[in-house]
Parts: sequence; structure tokens; C-alpha cells
Amino acid sequence: MYAIERGTACPAWAADVVTAGWSRFRSHEIGTLGEAFVIAPHVNRKVRKNKKAPHRDANIADEVESLKAGGLKHGQAISRVAKNRGKSQKTVELAITSTRKMDALVASDEPLEVDAASFRANN
Repeated sequence: MYAIERGTACPAWAADVVTAGWSRFRSHEIGTLGEAFVIAPHVNRKVRKNKKAPHRDANIADEVESLKAGGLKHGQAISRVAKNRGKSQKTVELAITSTRKMDALVASDEPLEVDAASFRANN
């Protein structure tokens, strides 16, 4: 976080931790990002509610890709996932976008650099 707040490149060891954790999450070796980054689960009403109706971005993106592989067009796949999960199409599209961004970031050989202002605006 220090590097992000200062607008500097993320140290190599930290980039390796992020890459490894995200890869384990995307390959379904682990169930949550909390497990990937060894973050204790929070106990509050909002978290319990989300556990009852999980909608992790990566799982949504995987579901859309699976439907597309089955022959549906992109828009049809988004509509079906949105309907099945009780989400808006915009929410599904945002989930796909955020997953693609993280996948691209982890796959990149470039150092992890984040503009502090955009990080604060998006988090």
C-alpha cells in the first residue's frame, strides 16, 4: 500500500505475492481473495449477507466465458448471467472488466505501478 500511496513501483516481492495470490484465486485453488492474501474473515452483517449470495467478479467473468464457449453471443451470455444471479447487466459487465484488468496486470512483466489518485478514487 505504501508504494501505491506514494505513486512508486511496487517492490518485486510484493508484486510476486499479488501475482501468486491472484493466480491461486483464478485457478480456483482457494475460494476467496482473503485466503489468497491471508486476511482474516470479517464478521459483520454485510459480509454475512454477501456469503449468502456470493458474486465474486472472477466467478461472474468465468461464467460468462463458459456460456460464450457454449455458443452464446457476448450480450446473450451477460444477460443470462445477470438474470441467473439477480444482478444488472451493468454489474456483470463491470465484473468482467475488473477481472480482465487484474488478469492483464498479473500476466504483465511490467512492474506494478499505480497512480495514487486513481487508486484512492477506485477504492
